[in-house]
Amino acid sequence: AFKLNPTESDVRERFFESLTALKAWELGRETLTAALKVMNDPELRVADLLRLAGWAEERFSDVEGAINAYREALNVDPQATRALEALERLYREGQRWEELAEVTRKRAESTFDDDARAQAFTQLAEVLWGQLKRADPAAVY
Repeated sequence: AFKLNPTESDVRERFFESLTALKAWELGRETLTAALKVMNDPELRVADLLRLAGWAEERFSDVEGAINAYREALNVDPQATRALEALERLYREGQRWEELAEVTRKRAESTFDDDARAQAFTQLAEVLWGQLKRADPAAVY
């Protein structure tokens, strides 16, 4: 039913409950990947991409798969906070400093809270100077 109508909320809820009960993560990943190919609703796309990323990371130890799904979620919604935070964490853990700097800058630019923005720009400066050994005047407004 999910493959036929991946946007109907009660079908989605039952599908994800069944997957969890059965621990059928591979089936879930395959079905969700197929559904994402035809899904047009941006809110559902982001939710499913975040779910897919979480499964990739937690159930399959597939960091690259998780990163790809989080990036796709950001393509749909550039302010998807969960995706930005997860990418920052994964890039930091993987010592992927250039990518960490890029996503930290996106987070800083996407927030409207002055304190959060200042904190993000401070973290960006720490990555740029501390890890990449370069100063970037655009990091400080």
